[in-house]
Amino acid sequence: MTRDINRDVRTKNKTLNQWEQFFNKHSLASYPTHIQFPTGTRCNLKCRFCTEREGAAGEAYGYKDLSYEEFLSTVRLPGWNQALHSISTIALYGWGEPLFNPDYSRIFDYLAEHYPWLGISISTNGVLFDKSWSERFMSLTNADINVSINAATGGTYKWLMGNDQFDRVVNNMRILGELRRASKERSPTVTFSYVVTTANIRELPQFIDLAADLNVDTVVVQDIMSLSEEAMRLSLANQPYLARQMFAAASARAKARRTRLSFVSFETHSENYFPTTAEAGNFDACPDSGSYAATESPVPSPYRLQTDCFDPWERFMIRVDGEVFPCCRYQSHGDCSLGNIFRQSFQEIWDGAPYQTLRRGVNSPHPPPVCAICPRKSGLD
Repeated sequence: MTRDINRDVRTKNKTLNQWEQFFNKHSLASYPTHIQFPTGTRCNLKCRFCTEREGAAGEAYGYKDLSYEEFLSTVRLPGWNQALHSISTIALYGWGEPLFNPDYSRIFDYLAEHYPWLGISISTNGVLFDKSWSERFMSLTNADINVSINAATGGTYKWLMGNDQFDRVVNNMRILGELRRASKERSPTVTFSYVVTTANIRELPQFIDLAADLNVDTVVVQDIMSLSEEAMRLSLANQPYLARQMFAAASARAKARRTRLSFVSFETHSENYFPTTAEAGNFDACPDSGSYAATESPVPSPYRLQTDCFDPWERFMIRVDGEVFPCCRYQSHGDCSLGNIFRQSFQEIWDGAPYQTLRRGVNSPHPPPVCAICPRKSGLD
């Protein structure tokens, strides 16, 4: 009975949120549908395309873990309990490797015990995602697992990820795949992500095969972010012809293996070599096929244009220092915070002036500068 009641609360919150999007409300009665709660920025790998984690650059970034005490003191503040009862999913990870945080297990167990109906998602490099973690996520009613592997061979993995853990990760994922086949449950869904670079682009079709063999639902091909000089050297913007050739081959392989393939870019380039998901032709990825599918919601789609964005209505993303953002692109601009969970209540942030101003402007003819250069606004997402 309790589970049914809470499912009803989440459904009604999502429906109200969609109506408020449709009528372009700026002050919301609904809660977000998605919260990202960071668990830390430390990592057990040294990926060439990521931020510097050593020396002066690493010290300036301030890598740290979120402690269980910090987490608990936050979610017990006014407004948080209702928010966690209302949202559909919580992304329990941050910029680093979540399982590298020694308190991650306690944070996970708290949410699983107090909000057993809540969808929990994790993004991990898979090194520490052993059989016990597979079983814990399998026990959840609703879970999503993203694994960032970024290579189809051990040699490329070691060079790109900074550690010789390819076989370990593949074995961990094989165990997860076997458990999912045995259970025949829809949850958890599993995604493999692949940050494409000049070093691994030729392995992309082979990576599709690996994902299909391991019973993965979706492969997400992600454009590299310009986080460092080395990342810019590794960018496929330097070899756009090769990129287009390999993307076409990967799309054909995905169709043959019946594996969903998605493309995501947070960058804009002078030459648009990176395809949208719809252009990949693997499945219908227009906005109406997601939250507003006719079989899922009676609410009309709020999209007037394909480039519209409704993250400010749906998302509440937290950085490890407590700063709040509506999306990853906003998060990459430190001066664009919408509030801080360590200094303000949940409702003060969610219904505060910064969030309302963003909702008012994001789909206007003159969106905020950060939004104006987003690939979604350029029609590239």
